[in-house]
Amino acid sequence: LCPSLQLATPWLPIGFCQSQQLSSPLLDLSLDPAQPDPGAPPPAFVDPSANVHPSARLGRNCVIGANAQVGANAVIGVDAFVGDFAVVGDGSLLGANARLEAGSNMGNQSVVDDGTIVQGAVFADDTTIGSLCVVEVGVAVTAPFCYVGDGSFLGAGAQLGGGVDCGEGVNIGPNATIAAGVRLADGAKVAPGSFQNEDVVE
Repeated sequence: LCPSLQLATPWLPIGFCQSQQLSSPLLDLSLDPAQPDPGAPPPAFVDPSANVHPSARLGRNCVIGANAQVGANAVIGVDAFVGDFAVVGDGSLLGANARLEAGSNMGNQSVVDDGTIVQGAVFADDTTIGSLCVVEVGVAVTAPFCYVGDGSFLGAGAQLGGGVDCGEGVNIGPNATIAAGVRLADGAKVAPGSFQNEDVVE
């Protein structure tokens, strides 16, 4: 997961994140954060009202919105976005170019992988959402250990129980419910408003 989030990624100490708008789309990614260039544009934006734990790591060009919370040992990837009032739990990872829109809530030890868009969802602890997924408003993962594969779509208001295991390219329609422990194979489709309590193996 998250191949762009390696140890070589230019992480920023929290004290170096300045509360002002980014002034340039082109930043020197080789800049040593321990020796920042005082004339360089700010490498990240952290709203003054946000609560970012000192042990969190922020990738360059990331944005942390008003009243957002980033927990202990959380990782925010390069060019990622955390919206107003959104929560990234302790030990969680928001991948590069991923968006956690306003009001979304990632539980502890959860992953939202690179390029995924979360539009106002709530995830229990130990949830993993793969790369390049779209998670619409009102989606809820109600218990831990849910996995959603790369390129999947979760429609507005969908509910996923604990231990649900979705393959890649899964399409879960709006207001559908996936019962705890159900497995959905790659490319599986769940109709809007339906209740899925059996595995889909093909």
